[in-house]
Amino acid sequence: MSDELTEAEIDAFARAYPSVRAEKFLWGVGFPDRTMPSTVLNSGDFWSEVSRALANGALPGGRRRILAAAHRAFPAGEAFAAGRVRRVLLIGASPDEDDAVRADRELREIRAAARLGHLDVSAVLAAQASDLREILRARPDVLHLSTHGDGSLLYFESSFGDRQAVPVTEVAATLARYRDADGVRLGGLVLASCESEAAAEAFLDVADSVVAHRGPLDDACAVLFTRRLYEGLRDVPSLVRAARDAADDMAREDEECGGIAGNLMTFGEGC
Repeated sequence: MSDELTEAEIDAFARAYPSVRAEKFLWGVGFPDRTMPSTVLNSGDFWSEVSRALANGALPGGRRRILAAAHRAFPAGEAFAAGRVRRVLLIGASPDEDDAVRADRELREIRAAARLGHLDVSAVLAAQASDLREILRARPDVLHLSTHGDGSLLYFESSFGDRQAVPVTEVAATLARYRDADGVRLGGLVLASCESEAAAEAFLDVADSVVAHRGPLDDACAVLFTRRLYEGLRDVPSLVRAARDAADDMAREDEECGGIAGNLMTFGEGC
């Protein structure tokens, strides 16, 4: 996506930062003096000039940087929501006796996407079920669970690396306890496991949106989907929208992984 601001964003900046206040705001995010528009312009024209300067490369990653700064100043509003930095926690497990789940590669892709400036990423790999308590520290907006599963069970690891089968209902109950006792409610949950459609319903009470898959999930395709999903969160307002866009892109561009679009299941519109 171009660094150019949308018309709605230009209008929002013109209201929040009239041209007489805008210079100080832009200096704070590193906007260069040499391309600063004249403050004698009305606010709408000032921010239109800023948008053109951003589109021409005046400030690398400038759209994201100024949206993020404005979102910090006005967190309750939707006008600058595209600048929101989402906290993502990946919890991944791959027991020794099962085929490898490449949660490490999914993590690599999420961290690569985070270089765009819209994500704050933490992770637990080789996770035991007790590692779900990391949610209390990270307080994520999005929980990404990368495990084997069969719809009713998720497979974590024991302290020896063996399979630790945990009922989906038990995982959901743990998340509900964190919500009720500690105020941690998930904006989104990504279930990166096979047959996760059957598990999704159990989590709808503890996450505003859930991304799941019907049937088997190829590990290489899951990694590619992860990259596109979290890159997409830079420019769209919801996890569900980013997931659908990622799956549609894969259907058009990657023959081997095109089936993800038909098997993607999304619930809710949050995060």
